Amino acid sequence: MTEGGPCKDCEMRCVGCHGKDRDGAWRCRKWGDYQDTLAEEQQRTSQERLAAIVGRDYTRESRIRFSRKKVNGHY
Repeated sequence: MTEGGPCKDCEMRCVGCHGKDRDGAWRCRKWGDYQDTLAEEQQRTSQERLAAIVGRDYTRESRIRFSRKKVNGHY
C-alpha cells in the first residue's frame, strides 16, 4: 500500500476525482481500490483486536475465579 495514497504524482488528479458517481462507482479507479484496501485492512485489524480483548478478558476472569476457589478451600 502506498503511503498517503496512490495520487502522488498522478497525471489525472483534479478537483472531485476522489468522489463517487451517481451509480456509486469511484471516479478514480486507483483511489477506489485504495479505499477498498483500507476498509479491508481496518476490518481485519478490528477483528484481531476484538479476539485479543476477548482472550485477555477470559484469562483474567478465569484467574479471578480460580483464586476465589482457592481462598474458599475448593483447591
